[in-house]
Amino acid sequence: SYVTGVFSCWKAAMTPSKGGNGAVEGAVKKPRARSKGNKLKKQACFLKGRFGNYHGYYARRYNNQGCSDLVEIVAEQDCRLSAFREEWIRDRVCMDIGCNEGLVTIAVAAKWFSKKMTGIDIDKALIKRAGRNLYQKMKTLKLDRGRGEEAGRNHGSNASSEALRNVEFKCENILKADLAPESFDTIICLSLVKWIHLCYGDQGVTDLFRIMTSTLKKKVSIHTNSPLSSPLTLVFTCKGLLILEYQNWKSYKNTSKNSELQGYFKSGEMHKPSDLSIKPGQLTMLLESIGMKLVETNDVSKHSLQRTFQNRPLWVFRKE
Repeated sequence: SYVTGVFSCWKAAMTPSKGGNGAVEGAVKKPRARSKGNKLKKQACFLKGRFGNYHGYYARRYNNQGCSDLVEIVAEQDCRLSAFREEWIRDRVCMDIGCNEGLVTIAVAAKWFSKKMTGIDIDKALIKRAGRNLYQKMKTLKLDRGRGEEAGRNHGSNASSEALRNVEFKCENILKADLAPESFDTIICLSLVKWIHLCYGDQGVTDLFRIMTSTLKKKVSIHTNSPLSSPLTLVFTCKGLLILEYQNWKSYKNTSKNSELQGYFKSGEMHKPSDLSIKPGQLTMLLESIGMKLVETNDVSKHSLQRTFQNRPLWVFRKE
């Protein structure tokens, strides 16, 4: 009938069709669904524990060039690495504490040719991903080396590949790890101190600093080939180094209010910044009291056009 036909047309107009929004005058529009790409981009970074173990952290922060080699992007864009110097890493036995998925660890080893590099993180899933990232980077270097040989060029990938063959990753809690005294020449500790501080309090930071100090060698012998065309090996003697980055007090306060982080703690477990006696400005004094000496400070923000890692200088300590 006529009435039935009109009703059917009205009902069809008000019912959203597949792929449409069913908009009619006077109807409330539904918000347009995010595209799958935008949704993945927004949710790329997840906090998976109380120790700042973010998953997808570097992909969210740096992978904006459509490049599959995320290690290379980190090496080029991480302003902290721009402040690194070759002599801190080359031919040294190194450890990266709180290595996340190993991108910085791999980039440092490949660029400055460490003798051995060990990445440590408390998150088992991140360590597995670090292993995959290492495999992928070695595969990429092998392809680059092949192309370079075909073109009669040397991309330096031989030295990088050799360094990466001596990279390993371990799932460890650094405060409970069984580390031999004076077993490393250089220790890298980036963006970790705040998380140890909030999780374990002042005692946790004190223990961390003592572990790093005792694990560093006091006397380091660097064996390197002579720059001349001769079979001689030169030996240089230096001291163990700690490369440290820590966040400011404002970062502590902002993190402690993070509801996502609070979900990993039971009531009263997380140390409030107001309850901590040791402040970021006192960390240098604490390290110097247990045998370390500050030898260099680098303002990494001058190496970056982004706000990333601003107000978080890189401190270099030498074991005395």
